[in-house]
Amino acid sequence: MASKARVEHLPDGMIRVVIPGMRIVSESNVREHWSKSHKRHSNQRWITAQIVRGVGRLPPVRVVLVYHSSRKMDQGNIAIAFKHVQDGIADALGVDDGDDDYYQWVYQQQVGTPLGKSFVEILFVPTKQGK
Repeated sequence: MASKARVEHLPDGMIRVVIPGMRIVSESNVREHWSKSHKRHSNQRWITAQIVRGVGRLPPVRVVLVYHSSRKMDQGNIAIAFKHVQDGIADALGVDDGDDDYYQWVYQQQVGTPLGKSFVEILFVPTKQGK
């Protein structure tokens, strides 16, 4: 998963990170042994941090987290599902993910990706005031 990830610096100052094969789940609805959840959470956080670490410290940005999958999650669940990805980004950038004056977190999803080909896309969009 991490070996196929890519970081792209786009001309408009945006940075795009793609993590193929990363699957997020609706944590509110999943029923599984706690150790399976813990392993998934740890992996999501660690892999995301390793990939995003190369981006370096950023000015105020809007961080858009997009999940590309075959099925749609409701809006409340998509934010919960991205928690450990968001924590990994905050770890890599050395920031508090609760600092709304500096970073704004936006959660989106794109449905239509073939089953088994899910991926996470992270867009760092520069802003003047962080909003």
